[in-house]
Amino acid sequence: MQAIPHKIAEMERSLKEECDKYESEKERISALLTAAQSLGDEVSVSKYPRNRADCGRVFTVSKLKRARQKLEAEIEEWESANSNESTDDIRKRFEAIKPKYEHHQSKVDQCNFNCDEMNRLLHHRRKDFERMKKTVKEMLSVQFRLIMRKQGHEGSLKVDYENQTLEMIRQYTSEEQ
Repeated sequence: MQAIPHKIAEMERSLKEECDKYESEKERISALLTAAQSLGDEVSVSKYPRNRADCGRVFTVSKLKRARQKLEAEIEEWESANSNESTDDIRKRFEAIKPKYEHHQSKVDQCNFNCDEMNRLLHHRRKDFERMKKTVKEMLSVQFRLIMRKQGHEGSLKVDYENQTLEMIRQYTSEEQ
């Protein structure tokens, strides 16, 4: 007999908790209704836009309904166009196309590899060419100075590859002046 009052007290506590939950939910729904009524017929798309163009735009409920109907019509159209194909047919077509795709993808990968390799080689050749131009310029200048000294003169040679000019400079020695 003592168990019955204990169960009654437990049920009363459970009932009170449920009543509290009900009241808090009722207040939350009331707040949501108030917020929805304050919005009126407009809905702002700023929190979860589908794309950047929609960010901050305001849509009316009727515009949203029309957009939903349009998307549902597109889905139905796609389903009706593809409804006559079974999954087995789609899988068979996929299996038939897959080797061709993989073959072409391997060719594209090989072509990309070749292009990357050619670019790398071109970069090295340009560096080698610049180094060669500098070396030729220095050797030419040294040889010119040696020839001028053999003739009893002083001189230097300036090569400008960009302007395609060659400048020979002769310094007079004290004997020549």
